[in-house]
Amino acid sequence: MILKGTKKLDACKKIIDLLGGQEFSDLMAAIGYVTPRPAPNALYGKTLPKYIKLDLGKASDDKAKNNDIWKQKLRTDFK
Repeated sequence: MILKGTKKLDACKKIIDLLGGQEFSDLMAAIGYVTPRPAPNALYGKTLPKYIKLDLGKASDDKAKNNDIWKQKLRTDFK
């Protein structure tokens, strides 16, 4: 987004072109960011992770049960 009346319009256009290009997406992906353009990511490889739907109300209701499961798996006590 470039503001109307900017004094250095050409410089702003160059910056927007740089930040919106594939090279910048590749650079940001290489250091671990998820980018809007497809780019090999240092953390996830060539494909983005699949996000799961999380029901925070259910997670809150099941907190004690989930803590017990994690205690068994990690063999530690949570408080």
